[in-house]
Amino acid sequence: MVTFQFLTLYPASTFLSLKFIHSRVTFEEELPSVFETLKSVACFSLVSEAYFYYSHRLLHHPLLFQHCHAFHHTYTAPIALESLYFNPIESLIQSLVLVAGPLLLGCHVMLLHGYSSFALTLVILHHTGYHIPGDHSPGIGSMVEFHDKHHAVFHKNFGVTGWLDWLHGTLYNGKESLGKTK
Repeated sequence: MVTFQFLTLYPASTFLSLKFIHSRVTFEEELPSVFETLKSVACFSLVSEAYFYYSHRLLHHPLLFQHCHAFHHTYTAPIALESLYFNPIESLIQSLVLVAGPLLLGCHVMLLHGYSSFALTLVILHHTGYHIPGDHSPGIGSMVEFHDKHHAVFHKNFGVTGWLDWLHGTLYNGKESLGKTK
């Protein structure tokens, strides 16, 4: 499924959205400054976190879960390749996580490529089950464990960093009783 989507769905959706991408991205010779890069990455991260949390939580709605997102939850103990294992509709929804910030806010093409490559690497790493140095969020702990807990209980830990889960009461650190899980 992942190979099929990489060879068909992703290239087709990119081709169809090229005009929009070109309207939101600059191709200037001069690269952005360090300050512009840091500011952009911080903003992109906030947009990606919000986009992922709310779209992911919506995909867990009973009307959508069985028809769309259950495919991704085939694995209760995630593996790296499973991070991209979606049905085609969800693939399109989740592929925007990587580019939502850069396209919404506009940026240099190198920031778009750099940020989306970095974010995709983190998505894959968060599905490996391995502890990765520097992979901790303050007050949350290991992001790999955070996402592993989501795959174990389904109705908690919808975000990436956990701050929206904390805000909305969907944070699960493994200590409180969860009651019935899906």
